[in-house]
Amino acid sequence: MIARSTEFRRISPRSQTMRADRATKRLSYPGMEPGQSLAAVDMNDPVKELTEKYTAAIEDYLDRSQEVSAERARELGNLAVEAGLGTADIARIHARALDRILQNAAAPEVGVEIVKQAGEWLAQSLLPFDRQYRQQQNVQTRRCWKHPVIRESIPDLLYCTDIAGHLIRWNQQLEMVTGWDPADLKNKPVMELFDPEARCLVDECIREALSAGKAEVEAELMAMVGAIPYQFKMIVLKDPDDNDKVVGLASIGRNSIQLKMSAIALRESESRFRNVVENINEFFWLTNADGSETIYVSPAYEQMWGRSCESLYQQPRSFLDAIHPDDRDRVIDNLPIKHQHATDREYRIVKPDGTVRWIRDRAFPLRNETGEVYRIALIAEDITERQQQAAELEASVSLLRATLEATADGILVISKEGEIVDFNRKFVQMWNLPESILESTEDKWVVAFAIDLVKDPEDFLEGIDREYAQPETAHCQIVELKDGRLIERSSLPHKIGSKTIGRVLSFRDVTQQKQAEETLRKNNEELDRRVRERTAALMQANAQLRREISDRQQARDALETAKEQLQAVLDAVPGLVFWIRSDLRYIGANKNLAATFECLPEQFVDQPIGFLEVDAELAEFLYQFFATPVERTTREITIPSDGEDLSYLVVVQKYDRSQAAVAVGIDITERLQTEAQLRAVTSRLTALIENLQVGVLVKDESKQVVLANQGFCNIFGISVPPAALIGADFSEFARDYEDLFANPSRFWQRHRQIIAEKKAVMSEEFRLADGRAIAQDYAPIFVNGSYAGHLWMYRDISDRKQAEERIKASLEEKETLLKEIHHRVKNNLQIIISLLRLQSRTIRDSKIRELFEDSENRVRTMAKVHEQLYQSHSLAEIDFQDYITEVVAQLAKLYNGRQRGISFFVNARGISLDIETAIPCGLIINELVSNAFKYAFPHRRSGEICISLAELEEGRFILAISDNGVGLPENFDWHSLNSYQTQSLGLKLVHRLTKQLEGNMELERSQGTKFQLAFAKPRD
Repeated sequence: MIARSTEFRRISPRSQTMRADRATKRLSYPGMEPGQSLAAVDMNDPVKELTEKYTAAIEDYLDRSQEVSAERARELGNLAVEAGLGTADIARIHARALDRILQNAAAPEVGVEIVKQAGEWLAQSLLPFDRQYRQQQNVQTRRCWKHPVIRESIPDLLYCTDIAGHLIRWNQQLEMVTGWDPADLKNKPVMELFDPEARCLVDECIREALSAGKAEVEAELMAMVGAIPYQFKMIVLKDPDDNDKVVGLASIGRNSIQLKMSAIALRESESRFRNVVENINEFFWLTNADGSETIYVSPAYEQMWGRSCESLYQQPRSFLDAIHPDDRDRVIDNLPIKHQHATDREYRIVKPDGTVRWIRDRAFPLRNETGEVYRIALIAEDITERQQQAAELEASVSLLRATLEATADGILVISKEGEIVDFNRKFVQMWNLPESILESTEDKWVVAFAIDLVKDPEDFLEGIDREYAQPETAHCQIVELKDGRLIERSSLPHKIGSKTIGRVLSFRDVTQQKQAEETLRKNNEELDRRVRERTAALMQANAQLRREISDRQQARDALETAKEQLQAVLDAVPGLVFWIRSDLRYIGANKNLAATFECLPEQFVDQPIGFLEVDAELAEFLYQFFATPVERTTREITIPSDGEDLSYLVVVQKYDRSQAAVAVGIDITERLQTEAQLRAVTSRLTALIENLQVGVLVKDESKQVVLANQGFCNIFGISVPPAALIGADFSEFARDYEDLFANPSRFWQRHRQIIAEKKAVMSEEFRLADGRAIAQDYAPIFVNGSYAGHLWMYRDISDRKQAEERIKASLEEKETLLKEIHHRVKNNLQIIISLLRLQSRTIRDSKIRELFEDSENRVRTMAKVHEQLYQSHSLAEIDFQDYITEVVAQLAKLYNGRQRGISFFVNARGISLDIETAIPCGLIINELVSNAFKYAFPHRRSGEICISLAELEEGRFILAISDNGVGLPENFDWHSLNSYQTQSLGLKLVHRLTKQLEGNMELERSQGTKFQLAFAKPRD
């Protein structure tokens, strides 16, 4: 019943040639190949065969509807899909079959019933085409959006369209900005999201993206609050199975206003930010990452919550006490400090006076350079009035729906895209629509059904064509149905503001009215001929009068609405607003001005300026303003209020040929106080920097000097005072003063590297040409995450460097002495070893000589420690791997380990021990390995000895000595060994050394013998 539904229109032979081109473009279904429209289909053999089958099946269905299932209709639809036919072809076949059946109808009542049943049959036969279309859409959607994207975690608009420009995917931000529901956005043409004047730019950008692969454009998006400029970037989406095939576009949009405001905000000072935050109606709150500390809260909190800001500073979670009990658990579960992401909540609070207000807050986590959340920012606004308006709107919608159902006419509302928006029961009853048609959201199915009920389908569709050609014009048409009824079809454009979003169609049964008119025409034909012209003239005049009355009423309503909107805006302005005539009498005032002087706005009308006797300065200012030809001026004025003086910046603009003026006063009292405080803080900070014993230099992002102190000038020998450097261009500082540096090229290269990296540098040293050593610190300055300048600090460390050189020389001297001591201790131990060896040669008793050899090994083990110390770079620790390897190798040589087939393995890589720990460990290894060589491998038995040292944690070690020999005797009791019941001097020594290390020795006998010692490094 709209122009887009003419897909089902039948083309007569006389008009087919004339409309072929237009039909080929318009009469098609999504997914239909070019040439498959109704106007272009030839009656080839497959179509003829399908026509015969279709005609026979529908005749059987109508004759025996209780026996023949509608499944046959869907089977014919599937045959049409497989044959490559379109929905227009099925409509044409259906129309021809129905015409032939109706010619044989016995009576009109039978024809009406046939048309009704045939409409249900047609709906069933078209279902395969609808299913085919959805499958194609699903395949295309999966290809366009194949890889998952976290679309909801970004603040920008994100959407994807198919190749025809219809929306297939979008993020929640698009719904929030435009106000459209997901059902409304599905398959919506993307052009309808933009302002009409910007659609040409968007169309050019789409063409460029399809050609070049990507493109950018700035265009105004139709948001809920009006047109908003966005910066869009578009890239093509390609079929993953065919990389050369483009299947759609992906677009990301960023708010241009926010981008520009961000750039401006970088240059705003802290005082400007605080002034803005504290003068807006919204409540602004800043906390640390876990919410345990309130960093800042704006004064609007006191007005909105009815509680002091100090209470929130002392108890950061005290705001939860005001939340309505029904909403408190939900708010606590959704606190931003729990989720670490942006939140948007609506809830109620109960103020101390008992009033309940609706609050909407939005929380944003602030992240540092490493991505960690270090602040939580929250903005809250009072939406009580908005909630009340929403309730009133819901009541209005309910009333409108009841009115729609109560009307005697059939009503159908459709969108520009041909989708059914709404209808009433009268419309369904009038056309006797089946349930299958009503379930569709596209009115083309309604048109397809209605065509079979209309007596003259050609005239019916021509009326739809006129609506298509003139979408902004109202239309009316009388449609005669085959059952004899006359329907008056009226069509009006459906507009929101100046934008047409669809049409509203009304259907009225005028059969009796037309019949009465026809009877009256026959009975009074002569009289009607005489008064026809006069009646037509009166009807035209009456219609003109109604239109004029309607236009005037609409103009009055629009004027009243505009007046109310203007008054609401002025009352919402936080400043003082008033109008005044040239005779210095008030025309009107906003609520804020009236509240300042504890009056009502009506009390100001026609009162002379100064009638309150507290605004004398304002009266004198306005008197002088009207006495001059100046059209606009500003002035700061002080007005006493409640015992204190309030400062206002008053802006006055003349209008009405300078016979009246409008004035706006902005409260700048807190701004002036803040500026005074800022000047005091700046003065104290400057004094602190001047008294620092280091040189300080601060440059902005353009490398111009912002701050310098006397210490900086003293270090580099700059003769001018620091104030003279402010504003100077120091971008080439290192090059301009390169004669000051010992190595200018190296300093210049490092200087440029530091600035390029924009990372903090601490205590980096360089030398001046006069030999002084200078340490420099650098810190980049960031404002709101953007780079804003440099901070350099310089210290003269020449005296400290000289002291370090003296300490270094002293340490080297002491290290030499220690090495010499360890060398002499090792030599003395070697002498003891030689004495023991000489003495053992004179002993005949083999057991006593063995004792001397054991003692010699023990002394050699200790000597190896001192040898390792004076040969290593560190005098504090030795490499235990090398040390143990030499000790065990010496024992293997002594006990002929290689000739006996005994091998050893040492694993202590990367571990170093001090002398207090290394000597006991070495002696323990000496005793246990010696015992293994002596007793574990009797009768020249071969085997392995393993020594390992591992560090379990910092300062904790496990020393393991194991062999795969014959093992210890079964009656050997290691616990009795600890009680000194053994006669082995070596094992006693192992026991005492274990106690010396404060360790714990364990014995395992599973495979040979394994001693495992757990100990820790001694603490300093």
